[in-house]
Amino acid sequence: MAGLGGVWIEALKDTALRLAPVEVEEALAMLDELKGQPVLRGLRGRPPVGLDRFARLIADLSQWSAAAPWLGELDLNPIVANGDGFTIVDARMRIATCR
Repeated sequence: MAGLGGVWIEALKDTALRLAPVEVEEALAMLDELKGQPVLRGLRGRPPVGLDRFARLIADLSQWSAAAPWLGELDLNPIVANGDGFTIVDARMRIATCR
């Protein structure tokens, strides 16, 4: 799942969903689906987010998590985007239940 977070998800239900793993092209399509997508492209004088790098982050994380059978859940929230850079502020992982 990808979304802008905060009020965008809560108030507008603004998310894009795919089954992992995804490639960069699919991650770009996810970002393009968001209602808040203009914010990512730069709005009101703010610099645009490096969408190619952000899509690469989504794709890499989806591929890593799909290849980790021990991983039940991964939540990175928030990821603060600043131009071409990103800071993962908080991460939470849940180990899958083995049966």
